[in-house]
Amino acid sequence: MSKEIKNRIRQRADASDFSNRLLEIAGHIERDFDGREREQLLELVRETLNRHVEIRASTRRARAALDKLQSDQQTLLQLFDFITARPESETLH
Repeated sequence: MSKEIKNRIRQRADASDFSNRLLEIAGHIERDFDGREREQLLELVRETLNRHVEIRASTRRARAALDKLQSDQQTLLQLFDFITARPESETLH
């Protein structure tokens, strides 16, 4: 298998089932295909790796944004509770 592809998969996809499967698929491609077809399939492996890395980064950003939204919501609810009058603390006339 192309050393460049192996290294990119190991560096960018971390140790995961995904990276192991991608390495396995790339190995099959190199064994079972030749020439232009082989290069096209290996290019698809590269594109798949890049998409996986982008999706993983997007997922991390989305999770961080969700955590921030939840924290902001809690703060907002606490402030709302603080500024609203409670019936038991109102003055009776």
